[in-house]
Amino acid sequence: QEHHQGRCDQSMIGLCYEEKSDLRQSLTAYQTVKKYSAPQLLKETASTRAKKIKRLHKDSLHIEADKIHYEAEKEKAVYSENVKIYWSDCTITCEKATANLKKAFIISEGNVTCMSRKDLKLKCLYLHLFPKAKIASLYGNAEIAAVDPSSKEERIIAKGKKINYDFAQNTYTLEK
Repeated sequence: QEHHQGRCDQSMIGLCYEEKSDLRQSLTAYQTVKKYSAPQLLKETASTRAKKIKRLHKDSLHIEADKIHYEAEKEKAVYSENVKIYWSDCTITCEKATANLKKAFIISEGNVTCMSRKDLKLKCLYLHLFPKAKIASLYGNAEIAAVDPSSKEERIIAKGKKINYDFAQNTYTLEK
C-alpha cells in the first residue's frame, strides 16, 4: 500500500509542477515513477507525460536567481545575483537579467556566458536574447569558442564588439 501511494504521489507531484510550469521538477517527478514497481498503466502515463515535458522543456525558458523583482505595470521582471537562464538546450549565466514579458526578449548583463549545445560557448558583457526568434546579439568583448568535450579546452572561433548569433541555424555574423 505504501509503495503504491508513493507512485501515485510522484505522478500527482509531476502534474502539479507541470501546471505550475516548472518543467524541470515535473520531469524529475515523472521519471521517479519509473523507479517504483508500478502498475503498467501508471508507468505508461508517467512515461507519456515525461516525453511531453521533454518536448516542452526543449523550447521552454526558465530563469533562476537569488533576487527577483516583478514590475507588473511595466510587464517586466528583473533578476539579480546568481542568475541562470535555461532555454532551448542552453544555459546562460550572468550577473543581472531583465525579461520584457510583452515584447518577449531578455537582456543579460555582466560576465554573460552561454553554453549552447555541449561544444559551443558564447561570452560577452551584454546579451540581447529573443527566445521566440532563436536569435541573440552579443555585445562587449563578445566571443564564440568551441569547447573540446574531453579536455574542456576552448578554441576561439569569433571575437568582436558585436556578434549576432542564430541558434536555429547555428550561424553568426560579426559587426564592426
